[in-house]
Amino acid sequence: MSPPPALLDRVVGRSPGQGRSGPGRRWFMVVLAPAVLLLGACGSDSEPDPQSFVGSMQVPLETSDLDQLIVNVQTVLGTPYVWGGDDPKAGFDCSGLVQWGFRQLGFGDFRYGDAIFPEITAHDLYHSNTQPVADMDGMKRGYFIFFDENGDGRISHNAIFDYVDDQGRVWVYDAYSTWGVVAHRYVEDFSNKGPRFGRPLKIISR
Repeated sequence: MSPPPALLDRVVGRSPGQGRSGPGRRWFMVVLAPAVLLLGACGSDSEPDPQSFVGSMQVPLETSDLDQLIVNVQTVLGTPYVWGGDDPKAGFDCSGLVQWGFRQLGFGDFRYGDAIFPEITAHDLYHSNTQPVADMDGMKRGYFIFFDENGDGRISHNAIFDYVDDQGRVWVYDAYSTWGVVAHRYVEDFSNKGPRFGRPLKIISR
């Protein structure tokens, strides 16, 4: 059994008052004449230039990488939630926390189609940067949980899985707007938040 959670761990997860939709960190456009409106869920205020994925490949993170990812995230518990944030000084959003954690491991690029970006949305983190895991039985510490909170097929939030306690509660590390800080918490009403599961992938040269 996992050790008892620390005081911060006992924060109880709550459903968001209004689920966030949109791609997150990478921008997409919705045209509202006569203006163009840029929207995002876990977002950023700029889109970096991509690199080609040609000559690269994706492989799963090793167990040591997964363990270190959690160690890294534990050092920023309590850091404020900031939309578009991806470092301890600026704050974090959900995908920004993962990006920062990857950078601490020495790899911080993510695949989107045939290109590589240093930033990624929660939606594209799931679809392009993980191996699908069928259910909780296949989950390991450090794997990712994604949430389709609005039931519209779009991932609106991501978290890093820790463990399931003896009451069946799923504990995660995440930066969630509802809580306002990076936290270690269990997810209330877990099964009704559209959870999906993935094994993290990193990009390496062929």
